[in-house]
Amino acid sequence: MVYKEIEIDSTWQQPLGEIRVIQEEADSRDLIINLIDDNGSPLDLTGKTGSAYIQKPDNTMIYNSCDVEGNQATVTLTLQMMAVSGLTKLCELQIVDTDNHTLKVTLPPLRIIKSNYDGAIESTDEFSRLAEALNTVDSAPVAIEAVKEATEEAVAVKNDLIEKRNSGFFNGAPGSQGAQGIQGSKGDKGDKGDRGDSGIEAGTDGMYTLYVNEVGHLIAQYTDSGSPPPLSIVDGHLIYNTGE
Repeated sequence: MVYKEIEIDSTWQQPLGEIRVIQEEADSRDLIINLIDDNGSPLDLTGKTGSAYIQKPDNTMIYNSCDVEGNQATVTLTLQMMAVSGLTKLCELQIVDTDNHTLKVTLPPLRIIKSNYDGAIESTDEFSRLAEALNTVDSAPVAIEAVKEATEEAVAVKNDLIEKRNSGFFNGAPGSQGAQGIQGSKGDKGDKGDRGDSGIEAGTDGMYTLYVNEVGHLIAQYTDSGSPPPLSIVDGHLIYNTGE
């Protein structure tokens, strides 16, 4: 068994750096959390129960019990916890005393590294905390009540963590700007544009001008006080009459 031990101030409400694990290491790693109070003293967990609540990268949920002793809570990384590679979205430890007072502590997210493990399983929800609640009761009514309480607790944790996520609680400070990427390949040549309107083709001493309109006709334009230009069309040819 490989152990990862971290120390967390139980009053601290900012996430730690991520913890990197590999998929096939399931059930071979324990996460040991040492809890301290705001004075730096070990937090006494005697008589208390612990649960780990995790939202996996594919949004399936883990709600498992964890061992508590002294000021330590131990979370075993199960096969379902690491069924999906990527970064867990929500990760929280719950400590509950005999009066149902609940302490919630934000845990570092798990960075689950994809492996070539052939025994991959389908990612599903895992609620060992609920199963254990059933195993500790002696009658059906008590069992039903235990499941109801555990389910309500799981839903409350889920809603609390989702609210924190949506409010940006888990967002860290912006990182530094990365290096400039390589230049991309040249794009395809664009389509040919529409033909534009013809401009002024010619002018003679400022007395008249010639231009081709939008339907392809040659137009002679002159002032109202001027004389028509000495132009004519013969057999499809434009003729300029010089008067000679």
